[in-house]
Amino acid sequence: MADTSYVIDIAADMPEAGVTTAQTVLVGDSMIDVETARQAGVAVVVALYGFGAARGELVLEAHERRASSAAQMGEVIRQWVAEVD
Repeated sequence: MADTSYVIDIAADMPEAGVTTAQTVLVGDSMIDVETARQAGVAVVVALYGFGAARGELVLEAHERRASSAAQMGEVIRQWVAEVD
């Protein structure tokens, strides 16, 4: 299992930002980021392009979103925002 000791920092920042876990999304590019989002109880969108593509296998659950380009990332995040609102 990846080191996700910094999850506490994410959770601590949400109240200060005035958001809940349901209103928070973590954008990442590695399995560490996915596991961090899971432990924090927030949504995740994974970039399947760029540096993260070289970090190894991703094991994503059906509800965890992914984007294969920067343009698609914007669309995926817009869809997520529309569902949260």
